[in-house]
Amino acid sequence: MSGLDRTLLVPGDCVILDVVVVVDAIHQRDLQVRLVVDAGGDISPPFLGNLHIAGLSLKQAQTLIELSYSQREIYAPAKHDFALSRCR
Repeated sequence: MSGLDRTLLVPGDCVILDVVVVVDAIHQRDLQVRLVVDAGGDISPPFLGNLHIAGLSLKQAQTLIELSYSQREIYAPAKHDFALSRCR
């Protein structure tokens, strides 16, 4: 686990969400968005509304985002790769 994964997200942190569609081994970016954790600890990914990620690791936040998209049938983990990284 890298140092970034051990650091919990807090208000003011900036993250980049990448969603890549995978079709027949071809990867094409479907979405890239920069999100800032607000004072309440939430981010607002497209089509999802607010998700509370403060206190989560980057990996935990990515899992929460993946599950939220999947449950709403917007993006499916079987056809999409998700990546969440810190803004530099």
